[in-house]
Amino acid sequence: MTMRKQNLTWILCALAWSVTPCCTQDDDADEKDTQTFGDTDGATDEDQGTEAADTGGTDHEGDTDTADTLSSTDTTDTGTEEEDTDSYAAFVVTTDYATGTYSVVDPAARTAQKDIEVIHQDAGCRYDPVTQTTFVVARFGSDAIQIIDDSDWSVADEYSVGAGSNPQTIAVVSPERAYVPRLASAELLVVNPLTGEELGTINLADEADSDGIAEQTGAVVRGGKVYVPLARLTNYMPSEFSSIVVIDGPTGAIEATVELTGTNPTDVRYNGRLGRIVLVETGSYGVQDGGVELFDPKTQEVSGFIVTEAQLGGDVLDVYLHSDALGYALVGVPAGDASYTHMVTFNPATGEVIEDILTPSAWVLQSFEPTPNGKELWVADRTPEAPGIRVFDTATGEELTDKPIDVGLPPAAVCFTAG
Repeated sequence: MTMRKQNLTWILCALAWSVTPCCTQDDDADEKDTQTFGDTDGATDEDQGTEAADTGGTDHEGDTDTADTLSSTDTTDTGTEEEDTDSYAAFVVTTDYATGTYSVVDPAARTAQKDIEVIHQDAGCRYDPVTQTTFVVARFGSDAIQIIDDSDWSVADEYSVGAGSNPQTIAVVSPERAYVPRLASAELLVVNPLTGEELGTINLADEADSDGIAEQTGAVVRGGKVYVPLARLTNYMPSEFSSIVVIDGPTGAIEATVELTGTNPTDVRYNGRLGRIVLVETGSYGVQDGGVELFDPKTQEVSGFIVTEAQLGGDVLDVYLHSDALGYALVGVPAGDASYTHMVTFNPATGEVIEDILTPSAWVLQSFEPTPNGKELWVADRTPEAPGIRVFDTATGEELTDKPIDVGLPPAAVCFTAG
C-alpha cells in the first residue's frame, strides 16, 4: 500500500486492515437483496442453497466476510426475504488498539450488553450458520480462532492457527472442515472449525508475487467451492496484479486462478440474488486506482469495475449492494495530508454517486454490515467523543438512531448471529 500517509491510522490499516474488519464477510442480507443489474445467468437454487457459510468482510466480511465475510462478513440464503429482529443478535467487536472486547446488541431494543470478555485488540468476527457458531478471529499477535458460547456469550474454546500467521477469517465448508486464510503465511490452513484440529494446508506460493506470500485476504464458500482473494503485496504495496483462487472445498484441490481487474482486494461478499461474489479492490491507498467488481462462480469470470474509486472520490473500503439502483460504500477521502472516511450511496448500474450520507472530518467509519433481512445497515463509528453503532434504513439512507448505540470501546466490526 502507499505509505505516503504516515499517521497511526494508515500504519494500522497497512498492518491489520486485512479484510474489512469483519471483515470480508458474506452475509444473508447480501444474499437476500433484490439486485438484478448486469448478467445474472447462473444464479441458481444451488447458488442460494444452505450448504455453506460465507461471512467480513467479511469479513465481514465475509463474507465472508468474508465465507468473509469476516467481513465481510459468509452466511447462506435461508430462502426467506425477511427475518424478525428478535431472530438474531448483533455481535460487535470493539477495540481501542490497546485492548479488545466484544458486546452484544439487541437489534429491537438497541441496547447492548457491553464488554463481555477481553479479546485481542485486532480481531474480527464471523457467524457460521452451518455450525450455528459465532467465531472471533484474533489476528496478528494472537493468531487464533475463538468459539463463542451463544447461551451466555462467553468464550467457550480457542485454538491457534499458527504464530505470526495473521488469520483473516474462517470459512466453513462443513461441520468438520473449514479454511482459514492467513495474510502472513504462504499456506491456506484447513481445520476442523469446532475443535481446531489441523487437517492440512494448501501451499499458495505458486500463486504469490516475488516475496513468496500471496496475502490471503478473505474467503467465500459457495457450491462446495472456496474462493480466496489473493492481494499479492510486497512491502504492503500491490504488485502487478491480484487474483482470486478457486479451491475444491472437500478435497482442497486448486481448480483455477483468475486475475482481478484491480489490486489489493480488501473485502469480499457473496450476493445471492446476483449469484456473484462482490470484491472490493482498494489498490494503493491514497491513489484512486481501485474499484468494485463482481466474480461469477459459474463462469469464473470477472465483470470489470462496476464503480471506480475515481467515481467514489477516494479509496473504496467496504461496499453493500442493496438493489440494482442503490449501493452503499465506505470511502477514504483525501483531505490534504490526512484522509477522512465517508459513507456514500451510489448507483451500481452507472457508478454515479447519489449522496454523501456521512461526512466526518476524521478516519472514524471502520466498517458496516447489513442486517439479515437487508432492511438496516449498521455502521461502526469510532468518533472519539461518541463512538458506537449507527443504524440506517437501507431503502432510504435515513439514519434510524438519534445517537450511536453505546457498545463500550469503539466498534470495529459487526456480525449478525442467530439470537
